[in-house]
Amino acid sequence: MPCNLAKEFLRARGVEFDDINVDDLADPWETIRALTGGPFGTPTVVIEGEARVGFDAAWIGERLGLTDGEKLKPNPGSGRMSG
Repeated sequence: MPCNLAKEFLRARGVEFDDINVDDLADPWETIRALTGGPFGTPTVVIEGEARVGFDAAWIGERLGLTDGEKLKPNPGSGRMSG
């Protein structure tokens, strides 16, 4: 699942994040659309006020200042690529 990939990607790099489950939101459609300016989907990743729908390792890496090697290296123990 893309949500799990995004969380795994961030955890493997020691990035702290808020994990918000859409089932816990009063109005998930409105909440996500307000963040993205229209598109709806999960995961919705928000970094410094900029939102992106879907798991995009390159976009996340650029926003967090990760190097190319850090963005695409396999997560420890995962046996697969995260990005």
